[in-house]
Amino acid sequence: TMSADESRNVIEFFYYKDLELTANSATHVYNGSEWTVSGFTVAGEKEIDGTKIEAGLSAITVGAAGTDVGEYPANFADGTVGMVDTTGRYIVTAANNGKLEITPITDKIIVTIRGNTATFPYDGNEHVAEGYTTDVTDDTITVKLSGKARVTGTNADTYPMGLTEDDFNVTSGNYNNIEVIVVDGWLRIDPISDKVTVTIVENSGAATYDSTEHSIKGYESKTADNNLYDVTKSVKETETAAWTATGTDAGEYPVGIEAKDFENTNPNFTNVEFVIVDGALK
Repeated sequence: TMSADESRNVIEFFYYKDLELTANSATHVYNGSEWTVSGFTVAGEKEIDGTKIEAGLSAITVGAAGTDVGEYPANFADGTVGMVDTTGRYIVTAANNGKLEITPITDKIIVTIRGNTATFPYDGNEHVAEGYTTDVTDDTITVKLSGKARVTGTNADTYPMGLTEDDFNVTSGNYNNIEVIVVDGWLRIDPISDKVTVTIVENSGAATYDSTEHSIKGYESKTADNNLYDVTKSVKETETAAWTATGTDAGEYPVGIEAKDFENTNPNFTNVEFVIVDGALK
């Protein structure tokens, strides 16, 4: 600026000293909390007799804040360049922006995924186990299932889901070293342990003596006291010669079927008893 004093015949010149502002920058590792950076440095303030004459820049603020991995600009407001400080001595001729940078965690983090499990008693119906859980507590970690976490079964057995690490896509911009551990899920159907009684009623018959040989063979019925137990599919029988009763003379000839001639082959039942109701030829 310039001013004139006619009484003194003097022209005085005033000029601003240039200032360069640089916003502060910072780098932090992601920790789930918000990081901030603020403030700036000033270059160009003059000294008089070794004392710095500070610029009046309280109206200028700059900063950045962020939580997730990334870069957050700390930019000066428009109009900062060209601003005169409150002392009238300085003018901002340059304003260099800064930034806040948040970097990923490089330490290994383990994510455990567990398939759900379920147990049912055998009842002849199909049952299902499905779904999974994770120990993820940071909502910036995403777990996506690419296959299916489901298994079904009807008969007594243990049915694995078959989950592996390849079935999941675990990602996060805040972690770059994620180890995934998968614990497979399963469905278990327990067999019926209550006793099931299978009753075999031997054949019986009668004949009048006529000096010829007569015979009867096998059994007339085989039934179980549990409707879920299918005797036609669940019993293996071994026929022996004793299953046939023969006779010529008057008398009683028993059919010789024994409980040991029958075997339970149904894994859904673990306690099957075979009871023989005797029959005979008379």
